[in-house]
Amino acid sequence: MKLDYTFIIPSNKPHFVKKIVDSLPTIDVVHFDGEGYQTYSKLWNDCVSSTTTNIVIICGDKARPTIENINKGIDLIEQGYGSVQMFSMGFCVLHKSLINKIGWMDERINSGYQHHDFMLRHKYYDIAYYESSEIDYVNLPSSPHFWSGDNGFYNKKWKEVRYEYNKRLLDDIDYAHPLIYDEEVDFMIYKDTVILTGNDEIYHRDMLNQQDEIIVSRYE
Repeated sequence: MKLDYTFIIPSNKPHFVKKIVDSLPTIDVVHFDGEGYQTYSKLWNDCVSSTTTNIVIICGDKARPTIENINKGIDLIEQGYGSVQMFSMGFCVLHKSLINKIGWMDERINSGYQHHDFMLRHKYYDIAYYESSEIDYVNLPSSPHFWSGDNGFYNKKWKEVRYEYNKRLLDDIDYAHPLIYDEEVDFMIYKDTVILTGNDEIYHRDMLNQQDEIIVSRYE
């Protein structure tokens, strides 16, 4: 039996949400209205804090997951991964105990670098992280609010010298969102992180260079 989880879609496009709902008739889907949000980090945090289950699946409105994708994501969480991304942050599975360990998404960071920051915090706190691009995803523009600006604050937080990604310069903020979970989890360590070899964008990302202890393998 799968663990209890909340499947939540943050979106201000009801017609996109309907397509996902129609494709997953056996899944209880929660639509979280994303209208008016200026950053994806704030939207993501509010989605997680609105749930009462320990496992949360945040599905972007352009993602087209299958039941198999959902089950696999939960299986990986049960194995001890801190979070599972099956198309960057467009499809994220996590146990909420992770937030207690690494903190909320950084609402000061925008323009796509909130994802990089989230991954680096897994590494910083030595918690296993899984990322791939294995689910189907509709190639449509994202909200301009979520991807506007530059990576200036992200660089101030993490980098002083090029490629020195382990050097943390700024701490996170406690956003004091209400968080309800009833168990702590002993996560696997970061060196057990799995990166699917078919995802060249991830494999060649600078922060995952040869200096990192990454096990490159496929999920069996």
